[in-house]
Amino acid sequence: MSKHLKHPYVTYSGDHNLFSSLQSGLTSALPQESVEWRRSFGRPTRCVHVDVDFVPYSEDLLTNINTIYQDVETYKANVRESLQTWLHQLKQHGRSDWMVILVETPDTKKTNKLLPRTTVLDKLKSDFGGKQTERCVSLIDPTKADSRSIESWQLLLSKMRHLIMVAYNRALNKFEEAMRSERERRTERNWSFCKYFLLQEELAQVFKMLSLYDESLVQYDELDALFTQFVLNSAAGGMNVFPLDIKISFFIKFSSFSTYNVKLDSPQWLTNFSRPCESWEGLSLAKSCDVKMQEKILSKSISLLEFRNYLFQCQASLLIQQNKPWELASRSLTFLQNTISELRILEATIMNGGIACWGFLSCLEVIQLLAKYKDPSTTDSHALHTAPLWAYARDKLKELGNLCGLMPGSKTSSEQLHVVISLVCGMGEDPHTDEHSQVNNTENVQMSPMSRIKEALSSQESFKKHFLDLSEVAISTYKHIGRIRSARLIGRDLALFYLKEGSLHQAANFLSDQLKTFVEEGWHLLSAHTQTELAKCYLETGDKERYIKTCVQLAACPVDSYKEIRVEMLNNMLEVSKNIEDEKTYSICTDRIFEIGWLKIASTDPIIMGSDVVVQLEIHSNLPVSITFDKLQMQLKQNEEKPKKAEKPSLLVHKGKSSDIERKSSSVSVASSHSSNRKHSTLSVRSSSEIGGESGHQKYSKVSSPSKQERDEEECGPKNPYLKRLNMSFHLDYKQDKSLSSVSVNCLNPHKVLRREDSLGGLDNIEKGIVKEDFSFSLATELIEVKPGKNVIELKTQVTKKGFLVGGQIVLTKDKMEFICNKSSIRGKPLLVEVISENPQIFLGRKERELLAGIPQPLILTINSGSSHIAKDTKVNLKCSRGLTLKLDAEGSLDEGKENERNTPLGFERDIEISLPEIKPFSQSILQLQALTELIPQKDASTIEHNVCITSELLEEKRLDVDIHFIPPFVASHKIHTANLRKYIQVN
Repeated sequence: MSKHLKHPYVTYSGDHNLFSSLQSGLTSALPQESVEWRRSFGRPTRCVHVDVDFVPYSEDLLTNINTIYQDVETYKANVRESLQTWLHQLKQHGRSDWMVILVETPDTKKTNKLLPRTTVLDKLKSDFGGKQTERCVSLIDPTKADSRSIESWQLLLSKMRHLIMVAYNRALNKFEEAMRSERERRTERNWSFCKYFLLQEELAQVFKMLSLYDESLVQYDELDALFTQFVLNSAAGGMNVFPLDIKISFFIKFSSFSTYNVKLDSPQWLTNFSRPCESWEGLSLAKSCDVKMQEKILSKSISLLEFRNYLFQCQASLLIQQNKPWELASRSLTFLQNTISELRILEATIMNGGIACWGFLSCLEVIQLLAKYKDPSTTDSHALHTAPLWAYARDKLKELGNLCGLMPGSKTSSEQLHVVISLVCGMGEDPHTDEHSQVNNTENVQMSPMSRIKEALSSQESFKKHFLDLSEVAISTYKHIGRIRSARLIGRDLALFYLKEGSLHQAANFLSDQLKTFVEEGWHLLSAHTQTELAKCYLETGDKERYIKTCVQLAACPVDSYKEIRVEMLNNMLEVSKNIEDEKTYSICTDRIFEIGWLKIASTDPIIMGSDVVVQLEIHSNLPVSITFDKLQMQLKQNEEKPKKAEKPSLLVHKGKSSDIERKSSSVSVASSHSSNRKHSTLSVRSSSEIGGESGHQKYSKVSSPSKQERDEEECGPKNPYLKRLNMSFHLDYKQDKSLSSVSVNCLNPHKVLRREDSLGGLDNIEKGIVKEDFSFSLATELIEVKPGKNVIELKTQVTKKGFLVGGQIVLTKDKMEFICNKSSIRGKPLLVEVISENPQIFLGRKERELLAGIPQPLILTINSGSSHIAKDTKVNLKCSRGLTLKLDAEGSLDEGKENERNTPLGFERDIEISLPEIKPFSQSILQLQALTELIPQKDASTIEHNVCITSELLEEKRLDVDIHFIPPFVASHKIHTANLRKYIQVN
């Protein structure tokens, strides 16, 4: 059976004309249904479709079929002897697979004789069948469409499929046994891998003919691993043979063995692969079977690159037939890297640039093939592996650009032109010439890999065009799969490309993208280096605003080795800012430059309208030297109501922004969770005990409670989402005997932690979000020197309105630069100030006992100043109702234990005016009065009501009416009593 045949051959003999009438039907009907292939050696059963070609009898081919069309007499006279001769020939050649088909037609049954005791089929089975009677089959009139004919036809097909698979199995077992014997001879000096390769490839082709593509792929993978094993052994200096299932990934570890002398410990056949590679044709995945390469393998004249290309092409073809293009993409980069390492190990010489051409062509060939199988459901799977291929092709093109003088700033010499010509010649013919003959000069997506590399090497303009196209595709693909670092690395290389070219704007764009990643991930040294290059770009392009921002960020970079550069950049920034002629003010974010620590009010006294507010501010400067700022301001916002999250209004009461990750508490302590009587503890653990069905495990779930340090970090720490604490809990699973079974850690809110972030976030968003707000009302100080490290600065302003003042942005002004710190960037608790405004109040009341009418009674006049300052001799008028008089007590005022000036005692009057002493804010003055009311005649003991009207400019409504109640000191009553002729009056 030849490996180049599409289908196996089955020979036929006997009546050729008769079989020719059946051949077309058999050829088309056999593969329509699958047959079960029961394989030996415990291998799994497979269902395959049998597809064969029928040819006249030959001694070298697989299965043999003899067709007869006779009656019993003819069979006895002629056919039996011819069948015996035929079977004898098969036996001499070791063929045990045969089949005899008896075709019965109505003509053979027309006879006047009596029915024979036995039929021709019975004779066949008794003469030749033996224990294999199923090899003799009767076919009833295939030209008819009755049930008997159809049934006999289906029976023939079923037995033929079965016997063909039996022949397959027997032949493959013998073949595999011979192949194993050949492999076991691999340690002999005269053993040849090329011969063994073709032998095992025949087995792979058989599996491929049966549509068992996975089995066929296993054979090629074994050949790949075996060849790699020999290369590694030669690199290791003849070390023991590795197992056959050696992993390809181990190959990279031995790539440094290129200094070993391969010829000393390598088999003779391996030295053939060390010959110089005169061509570097890329992969050609459009070819299903390269007969030319098979002939080269047979003649042992194939180079290492050609052999590796052929082997990978066979593997790729099988993967595509299995509909696994993503696996082809995942194998491609490993194949390229391993092949280059094998060239180095075997010391196979190749022209400088040849490997780059081969790698470029192979990468684009794989990508072009995958584009044909692009499906929305597998786009991400493809992109995960095509992104490194795009980047690899780009690197190889860059390598060719450096070699051929096509990079910016280079001029192509005549020697480099000869190199280009030699490289192009070594690529061979374009395998896609027929497909792309009409579109080679149109869009790049329609160009073949070879057309693209030839055009790229033709001129610097074409090279730039293709190099940038590949870079753009590689960056976008890396971003699509979320590998931002890889995309940024290519972007940095592009920035260097643009710097050489002189395109500073494009270089600055890529450097700024690179800087985002370095800053967010904390790579300070890389950030400083990138900022230095960015500053040079902005200075050359005249972008003063970005230059100033980059210089100040570099000056604040915490890298000790850059201290001199930091001072230099800061001085350059200050000099540029002084020479700015336009009226524009540059806003700079204070992140990583200045850090605002805490804010607090300098005094503990209540703050009233008209008073000065002094606030102390701690600012940490990351700049290397001191800077004197023109002004430092803190915005104040007026709120009439107290903020909901505030506590004590006069001090630092606003808590930091609560974390998005909630913390939960629980009620059972860890230490007591093992005991039966669980007690409450301050270290909280939530009990979620469950008694498992079979295991009987007891579970506890602990939720981490925030410590003081964690709470400080939540309230005062940076608001960078990457630095937020995760809300984690751990679960303890206990058995019934209280022993620990398992521990697991869970995130309680993964939907928040893993939510999608803005892909355009980073420094740009920070800078765009810096907008100076309204500073019409603010705390301020001028000409303040900020030194490196911590500084405590006092800000001052006068308040004129009552309510709550909330601190906002903080701005440091220097020339035409404004360093703005948003409220959210303040590490300490934001400032909250309550401005108190209370109106003076006047109270008139008695002491402890009730007031009596008719005699002088003491009253108390209380004046509360509120938030106002009451001047001396401020007047208060008291006007009484008829029957009530007042006078100031001779002892005067009682002012909270202090000696105050006394008013002159007056006589009782209905209308009196009192001069008040000086009263400070939030204090009070108490004056003693005497009240006298007339004792009017009344029949009962009801109270006597009077009214005092108080008027003063201190009162908000200018008038205050106070009701005063007096009770009579005694009540007189009388009764008349009669005793005989006398009258008596009883007075009570």
